[in-house]
This record gives sequence, structure tokens and C-alpha cells, in this order.
Amino acid sequence: MRGLVAFVLAAFAFGSPAATANAHVYFVAAYFIISGVVARPDLGLLAPVYTIGYYAIFAGISLTGFAFRIKNLAGDFAGRRARA
Repeated sequence: MRGLVAFVLAAFAFGSPAATANAHVYFVAAYFIISGVVARPDLGLLAPVYTIGYYAIFAGISLTGFAFRIKNLAGDFAGRRARA
């Protein structure tokens, strides 16, 4: 069943790239809700919330590290400019 759904979504993505993001969001949300309701009904609706939360934490940590790398890179350029 999952393979068939994946094939249909791939065909849809190829035929209509603009709507691909929405199709994936709805598919993932439905999958989390259905699998959560079947496994543990009390956590079925919280699965997407936890997924988005973990993604937000990971993205925040990654962006913070990237900001520090950019800050250090700017300091390197300032030091080179002063010596030149």
C-alpha cells in the first residue's frame, strides 16, 4: 500500500511541481495521524507536533552554529583587510 501511494505521489510531483509541497505535507500529516491513532490513540494527534518541534530545535541549533561561523569569518576578513 505504501509503495502504491509513493508511486502516485511521485507521478503527481512530476506532473504538477507547484502542488508537490502541499501533497507531501498532507500525506505526512495523514500518515502521522493514522499511524498514531492505530498505535496509541492518545498520542495520535501529537505526532506531527513533536515532529515539528524536533525540527525547530534542530534548525535553531544549526542556524546558531552557522551564525557563529559567519561571525568568525567576518573577523578573518577584517584582519586581512587591516594587514593589506
